Amino acid sequence: MRFYVPLITCIAILGTLPAFAEETPVKDAKELRALVIAKREATISAGINGKIDKMDGDIGDRIKKGQVIVSFNNSSYLAEYNKSKADLQEAEKIHSATQQLRKSNAVSMIEITKAEAGLEKAKADLQLKRYYLDESVIHAPYDCRVTKRLTNAHEVVPVGTKLVSIVGDEALRIQALVPSSMYAQLKLKDKISITLDETKQSYVASISHIGAKVDPASQSIEIIADFDKYDPNVIVGMSGAAKIN
Repeated sequence: MRFYVPLITCIAILGTLPAFAEETPVKDAKELRALVIAKREATISAGINGKIDKMDGDIGDRIKKGQVIVSFNNSSYLAEYNKSKADLQEAEKIHSATQQLRKSNAVSMIEITKAEAGLEKAKADLQLKRYYLDESVIHAPYDCRVTKRLTNAHEVVPVGTKLVSIVGDEALRIQALVPSSMYAQLKLKDKISITLDETKQSYVASISHIGAKVDPASQSIEIIADFDKYDPNVIVGMSGAAKIN
């Protein structure tokens, strides 16, 4: 026995199916999620071996450019620098005396060569000791805030040890992934409005960088936009809904 479904019923059933062809693809949407990032961020490491005498700034503290962040006990480095400085003065005197004797042919070429090499060696050694002495005091490279302290005062650390993480919070920007289908429409200085989840406030930023590569998995491209105005209430890590105007 055969059963026939009325044509009207078939049409009714088809009418309830999702209209996939008529849906707007997600990649064409202009509203997206964005993250607040810093233009300048760094983890400062020790340039020398030594004992930390003092660390200024705790989590969240603001530090001005040039302010001392970390200082090492530099007594041994200072002594080595002074010794190298004295060695250079001695080498300069020997070189000068050798040049005077050279005028009267009272010195051999070997002695002249040794004096010149000794002078250059003393200069290089003093430069190296000056570097070590300078590295015993670390200054903030720009106006920043401390995000993490990785060591403490009175600790003895080897060269390369991570000491403190900082972020320049006066030059913030937003990072977002936009559908690659919008690439042709993106232009530098285009405005982006973002409403941050944490502050519930809206802000405006201008596109400053457009990525040079499309992510094949998500079919998206990265953009960076700089905030038009500084707001001390906005900090790195905040996020929200953004829209390209």
